[in-house]
Amino acid sequence: MSNTNQENTRKKYPVPSEIMDIISEAIAYNDLKEKYAEKPFGFRKAVKCGKMFQKMKRKFWNKARKLYPEIEGEIMRVDIDGEYVYVKEED
Repeated sequence: MSNTNQENTRKKYPVPSEIMDIISEAIAYNDLKEKYAEKPFGFRKAVKCGKMFQKMKRKFWNKARKLYPEIEGEIMRVDIDGEYVYVKEED
C-alpha cells in the first residue's frame, strides 16, 4: 500500500487548537535546547529547555488521550499541520 493511500485510510482524531498549541510550544523548546547546546556556557539553558520539552510533550499526550479514551494503549502519532492525531499502523 502506498504511503499516500495509508494517509487517506487511517482514522484521524481532530485535536482542538488549544491543545495543538501545547505540542507547538514543546517543539519550540526542543529547538531552543539544540541551539543552547551548541553555545558555549549554554548547557544549563539547554537542560532547562529539554525538561520543558518533555513536560509539554507529556502534557499534550495526556490531553490528547483524554479526548479519545477509545484509543488508549495504542501507539499514537500527531500531524501538526492537519491538527489531528492518529493511531500508528503496524509495519
